[in-house]
Amino acid sequence: MPFITPFESSLQAVFTKAQQITAKFPEPLNQTGQAYITHINPLHRSGNQNYIGYLLPYWMTEMASVTEEQCEQLALANVFGMLHFFIVDEVMDSGSAESRQKLALSHLFYTQMYGVLHCLHTSDSRFWEYYGRYMADWSIGVAQESAEDYFNTDPLRTALKSSLVKIASTGALLLSGQQAFIPAVERAVDYVLVALQMADDWTDWEADLADGSYNGLLAFFMDKWPEQSPITVSKLRKAIYVQGLLTDYAELACQFEQAHQQLGLKAGHLLAFHASITASLAKDAHNIELARQKQMEGGLFQTLA
Repeated sequence: MPFITPFESSLQAVFTKAQQITAKFPEPLNQTGQAYITHINPLHRSGNQNYIGYLLPYWMTEMASVTEEQCEQLALANVFGMLHFFIVDEVMDSGSAESRQKLALSHLFYTQMYGVLHCLHTSDSRFWEYYGRYMADWSIGVAQESAEDYFNTDPLRTALKSSLVKIASTGALLLSGQQAFIPAVERAVDYVLVALQMADDWTDWEADLADGSYNGLLAFFMDKWPEQSPITVSKLRKAIYVQGLLTDYAELACQFEQAHQQLGLKAGHLLAFHASITASLAKDAHNIELARQKQMEGGLFQTLA
C-alpha cells in the first residue's frame, strides 16, 4: 500500500525506540508497557490498522519540510500519547483490580510523550495552544459522546476522542513554517478519524450492543428507524443483510472522503489511507448486496420452477 510501504523502516525504528525507552520503566511496568507497544505495532498485526497515529508526521512531508529525526520524534510522541489514552479508556471501561497498575503505566507513557514534545517545541511555541485544545477535545469526546449522539448530530465530533493524533500534523507544519495549512489539515485528519471510527463500529457493533457502548452504526440505525427501539441483534442483522443499512452507511463514508478530496491538500498518503478505509466499507456493503440478490434470485427460480 503506497501510504505504508515507503515508511515501513521508519515505522519499525519508531517502535524500536519506544520499546527501548519503555524497557527502562520500573518493574513490572516495563514488561507490561512493552507488551502494549507490541500490541499496537501495526507491523505485527494484520488488517486495517490505525496507521494514521504513527505515520501522520511522515505523510506530512509532502507539504511540510520536516527532517527524518523530527518525524521520528513526532511519531514517538504519538505512540506514547495514544498508549496513555488507550489505557485510560481501558480503565474507565473495566474498573478491574489491574486499574491502579495500568494508570501508573499510563502516566509514564504520558510523561514520555510530553518530554519528546518539549524537545521539539519551545515553551513559547504556538504548538502548546493547539496541544491544549486537542487535550480539551479528547475530554469532551469521552464525556459527551453518548449523551450528544455525535454520529447523527455532528459526525465530525466523533473524531474528538482521537484529537491528540493531530499533534503530529500540527507539529510538523509548525516546525516547517507552514502553519497556514493547519486548519485544513485538521479537517482532513478529522475526516480520516471519522472513517476509522465508522470502520471500527461496523466491526464491533455486536460487542458494543452487548455492553452498551456507543456505536455509530447502531446510532445510524436508530436515527433511520427510531420505531425499532429497543435495538436487538436480530433487528440489526435484518437491517444490514436485508434492508441495506450498511450500503447507506458506506455511502455516508464516501461523502466524507469526497469532502476530504475537496480540501485540495498535497497530502496524498493521508488521502490514500482514507480511501482504503472507505473502499473496505464499500466492499463489505457490496458483497452483502450481492449475496442478498443471489438469495432473491434463487427464491424466484424455485418459485418459477
